[in-house]
Amino acid sequence: HGLVEENREALVMHALEAARRGAKIIVAPELAVSGYGFDNRSQVAACVETLTGETFDRLSRAARGYGAYICAGIAEEDPETHIYYNAAFVAGPDGEMTARHRKVVTPERRWACPGGVSKSNIFETPWGRVGVIICADSYFGLLPRSLALNGVDLLLVLANWPPSGVDPRVV
Repeated sequence: HGLVEENREALVMHALEAARRGAKIIVAPELAVSGYGFDNRSQVAACVETLTGETFDRLSRAARGYGAYICAGIAEEDPETHIYYNAAFVAGPDGEMTARHRKVVTPERRWACPGGVSKSNIFETPWGRVGVIICADSYFGLLPRSLALNGVDLLLVLANWPPSGVDPRVV
């Protein structure tokens, strides 16, 4: 928790290992770089980065090098508004930003602003159309259903389940 450099290094190492073994879609957890559970903006401030920051840069090189899609969750700071989001991105096989998503159903309201609904979290792959949501976005069915109605064949759900609260086996 809060060990950004160490977490980023481990994330890149594991993504590279998965890609070397032939994985073509690699998904890291929600807030994989920062860790989960911050009480306020000042606590998370040292962990935020822009969507195209160092984590994206490192993972996009790995994605390009292995022709894979790599999806990861970060604590994002919007460079224009300085608003924080619980966010995810997908680096595509060309190294470009293939998709992005800001968590809509966010219990992290003490530090993260809810994102909006858009189609920026949908992307095409050789295996079908893929959608990305984060943890609680999956709870009530509205977001997964809207993605299904937009032709999504596979749904990537980045989650970082705390030890208390909703049981993922029930969801």
